[in-house]
Amino acid sequence: MTKSALKKVIKKQYVTVNAVIATSAIFIHGGETITLSIPEEVGHKKKLILSLQVIFEDEHLAAIHKPAGILVSGNRFKTMANALA
Repeated sequence: MTKSALKKVIKKQYVTVNAVIATSAIFIHGGETITLSIPEEVGHKKKLILSLQVIFEDEHLAAIHKPAGILVSGNRFKTMANALA
């Protein structure tokens, strides 16, 4: 698990230390019971509805025309990665 992923699960209160919800201020000394409990359905992600022009598609590959101004991926919602889902 990456450091940023660990911060996210702590922030979402999915981690407990000795049955107490963990914070980033807890020091681990050894002997504690650390539990990660992620719900099966953590929520519904918003879906980006973007009309995509498919140039080519088969079972392994798709070529899609990317409109100007739309990022491929990144920290924004309006990206090609979110539109493909």
